[in-house]
Amino acid sequence: MSASGSGMAAPPDVREDGDGRRRYFEYLPARRDDAFIRAMIDGLERYVSLADRARVLDFGCGAGRQTVEIARRGCRVLGVDSDAPRLSQARTCADNDKSLWVHFTRKDLRHIGYESEFDVAVNLHHPLGRGEGYDRRCLQAVWRALRPAGKLVMDMPSRDWVVRNLDQGAGLPLFDLKTGRFQAGLRIYSLTEIVGLLEEARFAVREVHGGWNHEPFGLDSMRMILVAGKLPPEARSPREEELPKAIRIKGRGR
Repeated sequence: MSASGSGMAAPPDVREDGDGRRRYFEYLPARRDDAFIRAMIDGLERYVSLADRARVLDFGCGAGRQTVEIARRGCRVLGVDSDAPRLSQARTCADNDKSLWVHFTRKDLRHIGYESEFDVAVNLHHPLGRGEGYDRRCLQAVWRALRPAGKLVMDMPSRDWVVRNLDQGAGLPLFDLKTGRFQAGLRIYSLTEIVGLLEEARFAVREVHGGWNHEPFGLDSMRMILVAGKLPPEARSPREEELPKAIRIKGRGR
């Protein structure tokens, strides 16, 4: 297994030495080389169809290297992020190949603003983690942006792995077990917690893996690869439809 724990090659300056800090931090976007990105999108294609001209939403796209790689697979891709400098990097990356159908736009992820536009939504840059309220609204916006039967794929760190493997020394920000946050403010979820948020946003989790090569998910998995499907809007039951809009309660006569 590679240092990333996901079947992908580690950057050349990271040694496979069993150190949890190295495994975690070498997976961060700033450390990913081109081979890492290609392997990640190869893995994405194992979990969802990226058929020719599929419409893909990459929310929280960051500098957009994975967004551009998805476009290279023949998809029509929109990258969304709220960080202007990183979006500038993403546009520069896309400019290297004018034949690709890829576009980047700056938006608050709670207000993506599209309705039933995309076949697939992906979260490969870990934009969630600002808090349950923010993350819930973000997922609801993604739900609205997906077409009926659309798929969502998320790559997230596993809280259980972080608690067991990242010590509190060596310059790491402290991790608060009560809040599930690093000192810097990033919220990290357990599988149970993120599944709960997805269900509240009307997604059904279909698969959970520990990496991009169909590795099983367990306590030793650093990553959670979740594949979820969009559920239809919650419908009222026929009985609810028959109920009056308001109930008038009679008081005592005077």
